[in-house]
Amino acid sequence: MAAARSAVEYLGASDGAIHLDEPGETLLVYADQHRLSQVLTNLLTNAIKYSPEGADVTVRVARHGDEAHVTVADRGVGIPPEALPYLFDRFYRVTATARDVQGLGLGLCISHRIVEAHGGSIDVVSEPGLGSSFTVTLPLNDASSK
Repeated sequence: MAAARSAVEYLGASDGAIHLDEPGETLLVYADQHRLSQVLTNLLTNAIKYSPEGADVTVRVARHGDEAHVTVADRGVGIPPEALPYLFDRFYRVTATARDVQGLGLGLCISHRIVEAHGGSIDVVSEPGLGSSFTVTLPLNDASSK
């Protein structure tokens, strides 16, 4: 998926390494490439911001049936379970990290809306102290390699 590669290349100059794990096949989705890149750049920026300096971030692109999954995983501070239901709400910031990291609490809300507008979903799995994984799921274009 070209949007994942673009976001990784754009942010590849960070202190840590960003690893891209792509499938051997081309995955095409119906999407506004600019908006999809905006989502992935936001997820990568958050992964870098909430991780220790120099920590690695992994971006995995994979096919799951008739869907493309893009997962951005970090080994950062993680998100408390009680914050997860509110994570995609407008202006919501996790209290424990809000004072340490700049932001308005809009990035995940906007990303969520963009992904939903494309017929997809965005989910998060996180554990405090161990990091977070955000997965964007989008329907594949019928022209994707099978």
